[in-house]
Amino acid sequence: MEKDAILDMLKNKSDFTSAVRCALEDTQWIPILLYSIKEEKGTVKYQAEKVLREVCREKPNVVYPFFMDVAHFLQHENNFIRWGAELSVVYLLKADQERHWLDIREAYLRFFSSRSIAEFGNAVAGVPAILEAYPEEEKEILPLLLKREKYVFTRRGEESPQCADIAAGQILDCFLQILECTQYNKEIVAFAQKYTKHGKKQLRTKAMKILKYVENTKFEKGPT
Repeated sequence: MEKDAILDMLKNKSDFTSAVRCALEDTQWIPILLYSIKEEKGTVKYQAEKVLREVCREKPNVVYPFFMDVAHFLQHENNFIRWGAELSVVYLLKADQERHWLDIREAYLRFFSSRSIAEFGNAVAGVPAILEAYPEEEKEILPLLLKREKYVFTRRGEESPQCADIAAGQILDCFLQILECTQYNKEIVAFAQKYTKHGKKQLRTKAMKILKYVENTKFEKGPT
């Protein structure tokens, strides 16, 4: 498909599904999507990012040759582009034969200290995939999550307890996904127990799922 035709499709939000399908079938889309994220504005820019993210998720091998181009967006001044890149690069770790993670590791880990709930949340969402590709990162990332409740999140420049609760839920979701392979079961249990009597039912439910899972599987591992 020609560049102009691709850009026309990206202009129409209703064509998102078709655009993803085309991008999955035609590798010529990838450099045009990257160009659009860098140079275009408005709908085209954001649609291009979303389409690229879906291709990274569905066919990481197709986008992997452009790994560092995608990773460049981790430093983007636009929040939405940066947040999307957090997810895209993690999807690409499934194909990371050249170990590009090591090139972006320092920049990515900073997201776990972000006061932005969106930025932090996307980083947490990527943890299972990061640990699958790089299990050794558990010793770096898990302590960051376990102590995260000591920090504050801000919304519109003010401290936001609501965002802190959202973050706690995201961490609990993450812990539930990695329980089978983590060495931090005891620490995760201790973290979850703090939320079993929380005022929000959703957090109590998530915490209890973790405790029930651990009890049923009789984990006894701890970090070494």
